[in-house]
Amino acid sequence: MATIQKRKLKNGGVRYRVQVRRYDQPALSKSFGTRGAASEWARNVEQNIDVAIAQLKPGTPKHTLAELIELYIKDKDPDGTKINHLLWWKSRLGYKLLTDIEPVEISDALRGLRNSDKRMGGTTVRVAKGQRPAPATVNRYHVALSSALSYAVSELYWLDENPARKVKRQKENNTRQRWLSDTERVALIEACGESSWGGLLPLVWLALSTGARQSTLINLRWSQIDLQRARAHIPTTKNGQPITLSIVGDALEELIEWGKDRQVDCDWVFPSPRTPLKPHAGYRVHWDRALKEAGIKNFRFHDLRHTCASYLAQNNISQPIIMKVLGHKTLAASQRYVHLSVDDQEAALLKVFGK
Repeated sequence: MATIQKRKLKNGGVRYRVQVRRYDQPALSKSFGTRGAASEWARNVEQNIDVAIAQLKPGTPKHTLAELIELYIKDKDPDGTKINHLLWWKSRLGYKLLTDIEPVEISDALRGLRNSDKRMGGTTVRVAKGQRPAPATVNRYHVALSSALSYAVSELYWLDENPARKVKRQKENNTRQRWLSDTERVALIEACGESSWGGLLPLVWLALSTGARQSTLINLRWSQIDLQRARAHIPTTKNGQPITLSIVGDALEELIEWGKDRQVDCDWVFPSPRTPLKPHAGYRVHWDRALKEAGIKNFRFHDLRHTCASYLAQNNISQPIIMKVLGHKTLAASQRYVHLSVDDQEAALLKVFGK
């Protein structure tokens, strides 16, 4: 294990002295100007020692977490549902031999994730300063690593046990009571219609009327859409299942209008203006501007999914149908998205108990 000590200098600066003690090898130490440099040096030293020890012991597994992750993504995650989470682990513990990964290291990494202002995966996902990842988000990173390690145990036989299973998961409480009021909806739609990016209005209408996740919509392709039948078939979603979206009303009208100016050789419904061969990753700039113009606060794009479910519930649509619309496997999952207003509750009580 490596230890890092911070030492203040007389000139006001600081130095970080790191010491690595591995197995029965002599301790190695060195000083650096930053903690990051000290940590990187420690990881490299530990990796070199691990490789050297493994080479001295015939039969000892030499597989690293990085090797496992690459193989797992190829064999078990071809659709990339866990790729960003796994690449995050690869960047932190990928150098370690699987047999040397301890539960405390997994726990420390997850603790760092919980306290971070941004999450690093295969891509950088930025969140507002001071905003912490939700417990469910941290658990998704935990589950991704555990799945890969279980694969190493049960199918590859590279490990005897899965150390991630010894780490307790976060208690999830991601219920969020936020959806658009009628006034907010009208203001938001008007602001989206005035956006400098023409795709914002059809994107928001699709999110509002289908309840689909933003990742599903941003990665939507014209080849997946049947405008005559007003449907879109998505082969794989976040939960690994296919889903068919019914596109109706304003969403269908705006989508047809948006498609009139599409590039014939581009299959993305919402392509990047700069690189049309990729989906538009920068749409949030226009979304945030529309929220500001509409005077709407404390509202995320994902809350459009809550809004769709709530509108359906408020119009007496059954829970199984709402579950089908949202693409959930269980009623419990969809119930988190359904919110009834106080007026709806009062109306229900008056209907049964009122005079």
